[in-house]
Amino acid sequence: MKVLFLVFFLFFSWSIFGNTSYILFEKLPVNKENDTHIRFIKENSTYFGPKSSPWVFSVNKTSLISGLKEAFAFFSVQDGTNLENTLLLGDVSSFLYNLNELTFLETAEKYYKKAIQLAPLDFRPYWFLGAFYAAANDPIHSIEFFRMAKIRLPKTEPVLFWEEFAAAANQAGMPTTCLYAMDKARSILGRPSEYEKTFGQSVRNTIYEVNSNRSYANKDLWSYTEQDVITFISRPLGVKINIDPEWELNISDFDKKTLLFSIAPPPVSNEDGQDRTYTMSITCKVTTEDDDLKAFVNSLVASNAEKTEIEFSAKYPNMVSYELIDPETNTDKGGSHKLLLGIKRKQPLYPGLELEQPQSDPSNKSNAKGRFAGTIYYGIMLETSEDIFQVAKRTFWDLFVNQMLLE
Repeated sequence: MKVLFLVFFLFFSWSIFGNTSYILFEKLPVNKENDTHIRFIKENSTYFGPKSSPWVFSVNKTSLISGLKEAFAFFSVQDGTNLENTLLLGDVSSFLYNLNELTFLETAEKYYKKAIQLAPLDFRPYWFLGAFYAAANDPIHSIEFFRMAKIRLPKTEPVLFWEEFAAAANQAGMPTTCLYAMDKARSILGRPSEYEKTFGQSVRNTIYEVNSNRSYANKDLWSYTEQDVITFISRPLGVKINIDPEWELNISDFDKKTLLFSIAPPPVSNEDGQDRTYTMSITCKVTTEDDDLKAFVNSLVASNAEKTEIEFSAKYPNMVSYELIDPETNTDKGGSHKLLLGIKRKQPLYPGLELEQPQSDPSNKSNAKGRFAGTIYYGIMLETSEDIFQVAKRTFWDLFVNQMLLE
């Protein structure tokens, strides 16, 4: 935790929650007391970021806390519908929290969330709250609100937003997101940001290459988190998938550029009350741009299998879908019925960006694996019997459309 806190202290020692400069003070009432409090906040803002202990500054900490509390008392009785006043109250509360006035944690949340209610399309309340959660070492909520701010950014994107997003992502153990945010800041500035100069190389060093010509044990390519569902992520293979804890799962090792992820949900009953089983699987193969997607799909089933091309989903470009019905197999179950999807995905510009999740324990960050170079083909198959096909198809559809991401 000490290393983490030092990283954030270094960052905020120069940004000092600079988003306060994005409050439109001209929309606040103009009077002498108002100006006095605003001037106090601006003149002392250097001291309001997260600080290590003990206090090392020449400015008296008690006087800063007193000044902020006076400002809070003044602005808290002003117009409660004024967005800028509400944002300022959130900032003043966050400054007090940073100065170890810990009861202001909930107060800061209260005013930032009120600002969201006042202006749900304005990116600033989400940004300010995301930065506050980052400073409070709450990476889960920090990234949640930074992401909501990102989709609301104006055409003229503030470089400071991207610098603070980079810092929050680094803290949350999301190196690709951090690199992406640093690149956004660089594109605005035309040069590396101060944050990138300080931390850029160390972030890049946390992502190490994988080689598809090697074999890997399955545990070396996958990570998982368990809550209501189990989320499996493979950065090298570009896959995120949510699995019901009651489902049986088998993951092969990666060998000859191929890995098989197989799922067996609990049996379901047909109309006669007989239990039937079915399986869903994902075959991942690292290949080249020159290989043929349909040839790959054909390799997953018997050469004499009759396939009918269907429209299953438009979730991905470069996708083919087939139905395979064989009434001569498993005749006591109405025959065999399969669905087979083939998807081709090229290596994205920021591998891992869509897969990364913030880590709840920011002190437990580990190195991240890169993506296998080249193109990856995915063969996704449902294998079931005709008498439970409709039930199995609904589960398969939900898995593919709602629970699976291929980057």
